[in-house]
Amino acid sequence: MKAGKFDVVQLVMQPYVLDMLNALNKPKRFSDLLKYVKNRKTLTLKLSKLLKQELIEHYPMKVKEGYANSYIISKKGREIIDKLDRM
Repeated sequence: MKAGKFDVVQLVMQPYVLDMLNALNKPKRFSDLLKYVKNRKTLTLKLSKLLKQELIEHYPMKVKEGYANSYIISKKGREIIDKLDRM
């Protein structure tokens, strides 16, 4: 197994990550994702790692006040979840 793939597997198996990935089938804001982790610091760290591994995507979402950061699972992230579901 390549080192990159091993890093992704390690990340996906960390606490909260699978719940977050499953929740991101629809765009979610940072505040929406707080219910899947224990605190803001943990969420920030997990989001950063998921973005680095390209398992999620970040984009601005139009809201009443202007724009807010939102996240959604990427194609790569969806493929990993689908593979895990088939196991």
